[in-house]
Amino acid sequence: MARVNVEPDVLKWAVQRSGKEELINQRFDKFDSWLNGTIKPTLKQLEGFANFTSTPIGFLFLKTPPIEKKNLPDFRTIDDSINKNLSPDLIQIIDTMKIRQDFMKDYFIDNGYNELAFIGILHSEEAKKSEVISLLRNVLQLETNWQEQCSSYQEAINLLVSRLEENRIIIQFNSVNKSNKKLDVSTFRGFVLVDKIAPLIFVNSADSKSAQIFTIIHEMVHLIIGESGLISADPRPYHSKNDEEIFCNSVAAIFLCPDREFIADWHTHLGDGKVYETLANKFKVSPIVIGRRAVELNLIEFREFKIFYDDYINELNGKLETKHTGGPTFYTLQKSRLQSLFPKAIKYQLENNNLLFKDASRLTGFKGNTLSKFLEMYN
Repeated sequence: MARVNVEPDVLKWAVQRSGKEELINQRFDKFDSWLNGTIKPTLKQLEGFANFTSTPIGFLFLKTPPIEKKNLPDFRTIDDSINKNLSPDLIQIIDTMKIRQDFMKDYFIDNGYNELAFIGILHSEEAKKSEVISLLRNVLQLETNWQEQCSSYQEAINLLVSRLEENRIIIQFNSVNKSNKKLDVSTFRGFVLVDKIAPLIFVNSADSKSAQIFTIIHEMVHLIIGESGLISADPRPYHSKNDEEIFCNSVAAIFLCPDREFIADWHTHLGDGKVYETLANKFKVSPIVIGRRAVELNLIEFREFKIFYDDYINELNGKLETKHTGGPTFYTLQKSRLQSLFPKAIKYQLENNNLLFKDASRLTGFKGNTLSKFLEMYN
């Protein structure tokens, strides 16, 4: 049985990078022997190790651990103790989105599209919030009361997605990694890849619908100020320590809950006993955003918000423990993840012999008949 030489430092790097230090010995009972050199792994064992740690197998044959470049600026602030080293699964998602963005950029250029004028047009250090909000409303063609035409949070998301794609903004959703493991909202809520030809927004759909709406608007602000990055889009007031995130969070909150309308509705429903829930449903945001706006507009003190926030999170965690069954069909789910702009471009390029089927398969992650059947949804 052929065995493979692997440097102990490379093995340690792969495990540390994967964040699976506590699980490695359960999965590979000879791992410590690999490290001290008493036993070498077989090629099959090394392939299993590479898959388990989400490590490109070629890296395992290096003499020293590789130095990986950081993919994106990191603006995440959900938890001050967050591990700033990007997980392999997150790196893989970012890389996949960059590949799709490159394809879409070539597609747009080949079809004569010009640069989008609103990308990077303002800068957070100089721009007034009112300027960004006005530009957002103009780009998305949304009035201050746009949420009232939406009967549900999902309908609000659908409307935002349609307006983004009308403006040539690629938007993708996903809630799982390549191993079908749920993406951790406490790690990231989304990211944005700024480009004047083919900007791309990714949303972690493991998050609540209301949080996804906030994330989409937050990422739109990033496009306007021209800054790519991993984001948390945290709706809590005064939580972020990053000036740009503070700016983007504040603009998103004001855009979704405009001052005048919010104050009027707050006073109207304050005596109902359900003011947070009522206004959240109207503005299609989470009750946390409602609390944030109430603090910003001096309608409540921060300590009152903190009491509400703690109670809300405890209640929410209790609901998340409830198991849900059922769900959309495979193709409906994939359509909700890839939306329309990207798959339509894939289909167009295939039909016009500008793209090989194997390359379309690589771009979408679908093979054979699965890809063909998926693209039939875009007739």
